[in-house]
Amino acid sequence: MAAAHQHAVSCLPLYQWTDGMQMPESWSNFYRQNPCVPVDYDTLEAAFDSISSGVSVDSTENNVRQRFRKQNSSARILLHPGPYFLRKSIVFNCIGSAEVTIESIGGLKDPRHASTWCQNYHAEPSMDENSSNTRKLLTGLSSSDTIDSSEETKRPSSATLRQLFGCRSTSAALSSLSTPRRGAEEEEDAAGGMSPDDRAKFHKASFEGPNPTAVVVFESSKQNQAIFRVRQGIAHIKGLKLLHYCEGVDIWNGNAAIQVQSPFAPNGRQVRIQPPSVVPTAHVSDCDIVSFSGRGIVNIDGGISHVHKCFIHNSAATGLYLGGRGSKMTMTETDVVENGNGNERNNRGVSRGHSGVYIEQGTATIRDCNISKNSLTGISAVSTDHSTLQVEGSCLQSNGSIQVELPPIGSPSRRRSYSRDNTISTNGHGRARSRFAKALELPNSPHPIGRHFPPLPQSPSEFPDDVVLRR
Repeated sequence: MAAAHQHAVSCLPLYQWTDGMQMPESWSNFYRQNPCVPVDYDTLEAAFDSISSGVSVDSTENNVRQRFRKQNSSARILLHPGPYFLRKSIVFNCIGSAEVTIESIGGLKDPRHASTWCQNYHAEPSMDENSSNTRKLLTGLSSSDTIDSSEETKRPSSATLRQLFGCRSTSAALSSLSTPRRGAEEEEDAAGGMSPDDRAKFHKASFEGPNPTAVVVFESSKQNQAIFRVRQGIAHIKGLKLLHYCEGVDIWNGNAAIQVQSPFAPNGRQVRIQPPSVVPTAHVSDCDIVSFSGRGIVNIDGGISHVHKCFIHNSAATGLYLGGRGSKMTMTETDVVENGNGNERNNRGVSRGHSGVYIEQGTATIRDCNISKNSLTGISAVSTDHSTLQVEGSCLQSNGSIQVELPPIGSPSRRRSYSRDNTISTNGHGRARSRFAKALELPNSPHPIGRHFPPLPQSPSEFPDDVVLRR
């Protein structure tokens, strides 16, 4: 009874349970199914691993390597405002009716959470002054600290609130909470460097502004790796800023910030999802999405995506790509702007010249969106038989060539498609829909959309204090 009371009390200040939510039958189970980062776990990967079960499966699908476990029950991961540097993709593999949510806690409700974050997450390791040539990685590790992925690693011994509320707290554990520590991960996968000054600016910018949020950064030297890959089941991604970069040019099967795609067998054939499990389904809302190397969102091979109030911009390739028969996408109140400019970090990467939204096959419904200033077309639907595009009440302006390209005239796809009540123009920049884009239109914004919107830096380490993270 005492332990259950402690779990119930701990869920309130961490905002795991709020008024209006259904009262859980078991507070201890509710606490375990709603981990909070960095309070309960050091890193997003560790929290995601805690809600997963079974052994890790290494798989190569469409020439893309991935490692995943199963999520057998619904869970939610809460991220406090701040940057989170990933070293591997997060793969949703939900079984049955399970749904997994990763969301940012809106606003900095309690200043203590900021200090807890600083204590617990990605503190700089102590460095010997004579080792100035040691390369710093995005995660805060030095190259000499690189973790061998073939060995099982353990989480730090420092106490978290989960341990403190687990009825096993000691004076030593309490004192260790005030000691900075570094998150432990299963494998090292980062490229590039970040100086302590750049890191300090990056951290500070995540907490500043009227709506501080969680920033998920993924920079990989591996080929065609997404930040989030929805392989099976339902995933909810809410209120996050996503910064993505990986090597490779396969913008269909992995080089994207979010990849929604059914699994494939070793023989290259698509695996049919068996009920009661459902096809990969992503609900992406209130997110700011950038891919320096590929596409913003890829929904392919029968996947389903619902995109609401998002800001998809400045990606190297297409903002949102829909492909494969049976794929479906709905997009509302979303800004898709300035995409398709190519990989400016690597001249062997994706080249310039991509659309804001591209429908190879599948059904796309677009309402009240702003799709403007993209490198090639605003929206294109190309299949004569297997694509449907319905767009209305949207702004399509200043795209590189055609503003909206419906399926070929006379085709079955064209008869199912329509464009109505849209603002279509070769100039202008469209009315912002998402909160991230609207912030750029404020009178005191240094970079309003459509006037002096600056090119994004080509690495998170290059972010100055006043760009992107203060939107």
